[in-house]
Amino acid sequence: MRICLISPEHGADGGIGYSRRRMASLLASRHEVTLIHSGGIERRRRTAPDSGVHELFVELTTRQELTAFRSQDHRLSAAVLDEIERHYADGGPDYVEVPDYRAHGLVPMQARRAGHPLLRDTIFSVQLCSSAELLLLHDRDFNHPERRSLADLEREQFRLADRIVWRGGDTLDLYRRYYPFELPEAVRIRAPYGRPAEPPKAQPVALEIPVTV
Repeated sequence: MRICLISPEHGADGGIGYSRRRMASLLASRHEVTLIHSGGIERRRRTAPDSGVHELFVELTTRQELTAFRSQDHRLSAAVLDEIERHYADGGPDYVEVPDYRAHGLVPMQARRAGHPLLRDTIFSVQLCSSAELLLLHDRDFNHPERRSLADLEREQFRLADRIVWRGGDTLDLYRRYYPFELPEAVRIRAPYGRPAEPPKAQPVALEIPVTV
């Protein structure tokens, strides 16, 4: 299977960026995996050289900079589509997974809806990480028009997705309570981390207590 993961992380040490790299490495043991960094992640932070993951870093072109988009994240989503077209010129990915945060899978999903030949058979999933809209509401920082525009992009990405994936807990119910429309089919997945080793057993230690005479 040809799998494409998108990572919209701002920095090299963020949770989404780490999780995407780990997921890509695990899937690459059985599939052809491409990881597209779309959020300005530092180039020095990559998966292990022997992971088998193809890593791509989105760069905005002059054409994209001169084209009108609703926001910078909308523009980066268009750059993700360009990267997919370049990398999958011989045939599109079977599966694309993108976090809900910042909606960087929106333009590829719109292209699929419009009949893009590389994506017409591709399945798109949105992973529940924490949408920018919910984060901004939590921080009480949702009044700026550009932030509301980003929330609109994230909502449209949900509407166009084939399914959502989540890792358990109350996350799915929280999204269902908040968003005023029906979310796509939900599939629960495990977190991409290995089971930790058993902690070492405590060994009795003989203490020598000095005696003062």
